[in-house]
Amino acid sequence: MLSAYSRIPSLLPFAHQLFHQMSHRNVISFTAFLSALSHSGLITEALELFHSMPDRNIITYNAMVSALVRSSKLEDARKLFDDMPERNSASWNALISGYTERWRMADARHLFDQVPDHHRDVVSWTALIAGYCRAGAVSKAYDRFSIMAPNRNIVTWTAMIGGLVWNGFYEDAILLFKKMMNRMTDVKQNKENNHINSHCESGSCRRPLQPGDASFATLFNSSSS
Repeated sequence: MLSAYSRIPSLLPFAHQLFHQMSHRNVISFTAFLSALSHSGLITEALELFHSMPDRNIITYNAMVSALVRSSKLEDARKLFDDMPERNSASWNALISGYTERWRMADARHLFDQVPDHHRDVVSWTALIAGYCRAGAVSKAYDRFSIMAPNRNIVTWTAMIGGLVWNGFYEDAILLFKKMMNRMTDVKQNKENNHINSHCESGSCRRPLQPGDASFATLFNSSSS
């Protein structure tokens, strides 16, 4: 219940009452109330609660770092980030996004370069790409976009295409959009082919091929060549 209250700022009084009526509090209840305070803009109170907690885990630290980032207290967020006993992808992404959203690309890139490989995910890459685009550094954004080629998702493509449009590179945006559509069509067809092949190998491939099937397109192309 406390977690539900924490997501709705108008219910903060109920969250406050429930938290203080609890006979036993643990790291989960503390973190939930901390989130309730921070989402209501009460960052000072959230920070005081954070420092009063008998136990903290990585979720608690991430919640506090994210709260400080949302309040534009990036120096405080960085200090807390540096004090974290352990970090995960969400920890790194929260601060990288905070830097990029405030056009502090040098800080974002410096932090991104420190992210361990196992924590560097599509979110951190996309945040950096979007940040470079907002700052007008389209060539740097495209360099990052090209490097992460095998790991792009629809959000990454959209960030790069949107960045090109935002900076007036309309023809490049159209070309990249077409490339994205072609790539997604290829992926979809490969998945359909794999599904049909496995279906037939099991001995249950009896329905006639229909237009739209990847194999139908392959058959049509081969017969017309």
